[in-house]
Amino acid sequence: MGEAVSAVTDLSLLLRWALITLGFIYFITESSIFAVVRMWIAAKLGTFAIALLYCASCSGFWIGMALAFWTWPFEVVGVRWLVPFESGVAAMALGAVWNTWRGPNPAFVVEIPAPEHGDDYHDDASQSEASTRSEETTHDGG
Repeated sequence: MGEAVSAVTDLSLLLRWALITLGFIYFITESSIFAVVRMWIAAKLGTFAIALLYCASCSGFWIGMALAFWTWPFEVVGVRWLVPFESGVAAMALGAVWNTWRGPNPAFVVEIPAPEHGDDYHDDASQSEASTRSEETTHDGG
């Protein structure tokens, strides 16, 4: 009985960690509340900041490292300094899953102008949005 309760507790702590981490990833990379800050930082710091602020995997790594001592559900035996790295890598993987499931970051497509020489990322995202809109119109009957 004790092992089952422990397993449920571990699973609930892991779920708590994942939801908190995803919440922070979403807030930083996509939320409209953080858009002004995200665009200001990206304008000031350039390409590295854009990668960090709009990529769920990149942000996830650093968010995971920051949250390691607060929400990481697993007890660490021995090498405590590896906890932030372990949490960061797990959060990066969670961000990658989020990226794969969601597709192109809608905030990036809207907030960062496409360069004049062409940008495949923006082109793919625009085509994806256009096809989604045409499918919605087709399903709505209009």
